[in-house]
Amino acid sequence: ADPRSLRELYLKSFDIAIRHHGNTTNTQPAMIMGAYNRLNGVYCCEHPWLLQDILRKEWNYQGVCVTDWGATNDRVAAVRAGMDLAMPGNGGVHNHLLLRECKNDPMFEKNCVDTSVARILNLIQRYPPPKSSQQEQPQDEKNDDNDDNIFDVNHGIAN
Repeated sequence: ADPRSLRELYLKSFDIAIRHHGNTTNTQPAMIMGAYNRLNGVYCCEHPWLLQDILRKEWNYQGVCVTDWGATNDRVAAVRAGMDLAMPGNGGVHNHLLLRECKNDPMFEKNCVDTSVARILNLIQRYPPPKSSQQEQPQDEKNDDNDDNIFDVNHGIAN
């Protein structure tokens, strides 16, 4: 896809949601989801031009970038490109690759991993888990009566 088509058609709605609803962290979407697709041969969740140049630098996006479910092909490339969170959690399958990259390239840890962790921690601080009696009950006594509250909290995060 050529840059003009990308900007005028495909990226326009994201541009509006991020830049035209305010340039502060509190008015931007808390999270942006990356796609499975490739853009000009590079997976979107590993695409430095999309995640760093456009999203972070040009649009000044401060929130968390999260993959679509299972959309991470190369976790190290994704983190290096600016992808903060891979979904679903992989149970530590790729952790050894991230640790090896941190050992081999200390700037990767400082510039990429630490930055992603800071963005995730900021998200947690902005949207702490709800404090409810549901959480205080023993596990076997919990029920689904609190589904409406969970929906409201998740809806608030999505907005």
